[in-house]
Parts: sequence; C-alpha cells; structure tokens
Amino acid sequence: MKYLITLMLFFTTLLATQIGLTPQNTTVTFKVRHLFFSTVQGRFGDLNGTCEISPQRKLEKLGGSVRVSSISTGSKKRDTHLVSDAFFDAQKYPLMTMRLQDVRGDKATASLTIRGVTRTIPLKITHETDGFILQGKISRKDFGLVWGKAVEATGAVVGDTVRIRIVLSGLF
Repeated sequence: MKYLITLMLFFTTLLATQIGLTPQNTTVTFKVRHLFFSTVQGRFGDLNGTCEISPQRKLEKLGGSVRVSSISTGSKKRDTHLVSDAFFDAQKYPLMTMRLQDVRGDKATASLTIRGVTRTIPLKITHETDGFILQGKISRKDFGLVWGKAVEATGAVVGDTVRIRIVLSGLF
C-alpha cells in the first residue's frame, strides 16, 4: 500500500494542472490604429476557458472564448458599432474562440475564430511571476472585419493590424 501511495504521488507531480480561466485571472485586450494618429484600446469582459500548466510551470494547453458583446473601448457609441453586423455581428456570431495548437518554448500557434472564420495565428508567450502573457497580431480583414471608411487626409479610419494580448495571472 505504501508503494501505491508513493507511485500515485509521483504521477500527480508529472501531470499538468488544469485551471479555469475567468475575468478574475484573465484579461483579453486589443489595440488598433484609428485615423493614423491614435490607437483604440479595448477589452472583452465576459470570457471563459481552461489552461493546462506543467509541473515545470510551462503553458501546455489553452482554450477559451469571449462574448463579443462584452467589448469595451471606452465609447458606448463605438462599442455598439463594433457589435453590429458592420463589424463583429454579435447577434449571428456571439463568441470568438481560441485554442492553442502548438507550444514550443516562448512561441505558440493558435486557432482563432472570429465571425465564423478560423485562422492560425502566431503568439509570443512571456512567462511572468504568477502566469503568462500571450501576444500577437492579426489582420482584421482575414476574419471578415472589413468595414472601413476612407478619409481623404489620412487614409482608412481603422487600421488592418490588430494587436492582441492575453494575460493569465494568479495561476501559481
């Protein structure tokens, strides 16, 4: 019996720990150029998912979703426009999802789905004292987010490149 308990303890130290992701331990934010001279920042408040962390404190798996209607950019008018069918079409596509496909050191690839379109994106992983930061860039047009008016003096109103940042904290 003593050997069985020792064996069980040994194997539990080898297994990854699964942790639930909530707004209390996870933030999902983005930045995008606006009118070539400013940057709009936003976040999604309603999210959930899970991650697995190895005993060596390495991120092994990550999967989750954000509710599109939980977007906040500091402007109610802008947020209403973003959830409309002109951008995210939150009524038809209420969730954005992401799943890590591969993790190699500080680099990962993930499948990201927005508006029913799934693309593989590269992410950089930074190990923090109590968690991880994942960062990457996407082309909004690759996901069908093509709305944009041209402004004569500055070009497009909204830039194509969106910088995303996911912070997982309080994990260990």
